[in-house]
Amino acid sequence: MNACREELVSGLSEELKRGETDSSGGSNNSLALGINNYTKNCQENREIIEATVTLLPSGERGSIIPLSFLLGIDLPELERRIGQQLESVRLDDLLIHSVGREEFIHRVDEEDEESGYDTDSTGHHHGSLLKVGRIMDAYLAEIACDPYLSLQKFRAIIEKLPDYAHMDRISELPDELLVKILMSVPTKVAVSTSILSKRWEYLWMWLTKLEYLHRDHCSEPGCKRLQSFLDRNLPLHRAPVIESFRLELCSSHFKPENISTWVSTAVSHCLRELDILHDDTEPAMSNILPSNLFTCKSLVVLKLVGEILLDVPRVVALPSLKTLKIQSVRYFDEETLQRLLSNCPILEDLVVDLRDYDYESAGQLTVAVPNLQSLSLYIPYCQDLDGFVIETPNLKYFKLMDHSISGHYCLIEKMPCLIEAYLEVNLPDMKSLIGSITSVKRLTICSEGIMMLGEGFVFNQLEHLEVCFCTLFSSDLVIELLLKASSNLKRLGFSFMEHHVPQGMVYWNQPTTVPECVLSSLESFSWSKYTGEPEERDIVVYILKHALHLKTATIKSYGSDVWKLEMLKELELSPRASATCQLLFD
Repeated sequence: MNACREELVSGLSEELKRGETDSSGGSNNSLALGINNYTKNCQENREIIEATVTLLPSGERGSIIPLSFLLGIDLPELERRIGQQLESVRLDDLLIHSVGREEFIHRVDEEDEESGYDTDSTGHHHGSLLKVGRIMDAYLAEIACDPYLSLQKFRAIIEKLPDYAHMDRISELPDELLVKILMSVPTKVAVSTSILSKRWEYLWMWLTKLEYLHRDHCSEPGCKRLQSFLDRNLPLHRAPVIESFRLELCSSHFKPENISTWVSTAVSHCLRELDILHDDTEPAMSNILPSNLFTCKSLVVLKLVGEILLDVPRVVALPSLKTLKIQSVRYFDEETLQRLLSNCPILEDLVVDLRDYDYESAGQLTVAVPNLQSLSLYIPYCQDLDGFVIETPNLKYFKLMDHSISGHYCLIEKMPCLIEAYLEVNLPDMKSLIGSITSVKRLTICSEGIMMLGEGFVFNQLEHLEVCFCTLFSSDLVIELLLKASSNLKRLGFSFMEHHVPQGMVYWNQPTTVPECVLSSLESFSWSKYTGEPEERDIVVYILKHALHLKTATIKSYGSDVWKLEMLKELELSPRASATCQLLFD
């Protein structure tokens, strides 16, 4: 690169000397004119001059460059001469060797911005640009495998290619880089590139993320085409590791044995994530899950949704599985789920949604996973369940939505590590449930279940409480119970869960004593869908009047604009115990 710089400066210096000879006696005037021009366009020329200086030879090897050259520089001529010199540059002059992460990122950013890929000139520059482009493509090939160079950075560079050279340049990129680019588009689009040329014919077969979607319930020809394609090509896939394999099949025309074969093939490529949605319009008790899936050592994420029979074999070993999501599947028997869970030693995230309108008894649902961090359990309205048992001592997040109308038992061991809980339930024995989550820090709960509680429970660590007010109830009792049990509460909110609607309140009687948290710790209060009914207004006024440390009170009104204005004016005039409290309206 130093040699190229010397040649460039030498050529420009000779041109300058000829200019000085032609204008003999006028050098002083030229210099003054150059200074005037520089002063006038200082900001515009500063970056040009600084960039040019970096091309000059180093002090110990270089020659003296007249000041008039720098001040009277002809930018188009400079660009032309630089382009000519770049044609003789070798790849070794451009490569970056032995750099750390920060320096690498900085240098790549420089090449991205200054390499000339954003040039849009044509004509006699076409051949030169293509030659320079090939050098830069070789440079990209050299850095393509670096872990610190993201796909986004590659795409940004490629987008700067001039229109007339796009395919020429892209086709000359290495296979590794082309596969990275194909990873950013849907699998169907990536496959379509196979018709471009022989070079592209099998590139898509190196993709590590595969997604095949068929959402047309009625299109039998489309199903057959996709089935034929997967039967023919998936066994030939070349990537040694498949990071993600997703199937979304919404038709009964797909044969279960074919689906099982596709999954088995993906598993044989050290599969890390499997995601299947099988919405069969004519459900059958067919097993689409191959036996080798349950002994896949590389599997980290497993998601199964829809008409899938979960029949877990006796030999199960999923040592890497961390996330398991099972929604609306059919279980072979009531032991199936626990047999699967007991063989996932590092499972952290579990989602189980039982099937709605399934009148076959599911028996007892058992979740016993010592290392589980997050659990979401959904029991729909029409689900015949004997009961459920939960043993998760290290759980941090717990979501329970139990809408079942059938009576069932609930056995839950204490969760001492619990941070957040979401309870949308109305169980006969709410005390057992609440007793297991008393260490929670953030709690969202429906008022329908609170009425089943009574006194005796304490939330010593609860800081954020969100209550759904959706039923006709004795509001003063509910609020008093919750506030007295939460002595360290900092945030209190009244809202409505999804599909829950306001039904009004029976009455509100102020508690005989102000709860400790209202006096000592409550800092934030909010109310969604505030209607301004007398009972609601009295609760808000009570909080404002007694919360000594309240910082914000946010009211989201519900009704006409005129009615809103009247409600808000009324609250604005209410007394506040905290001088720093801000009353916010939304």
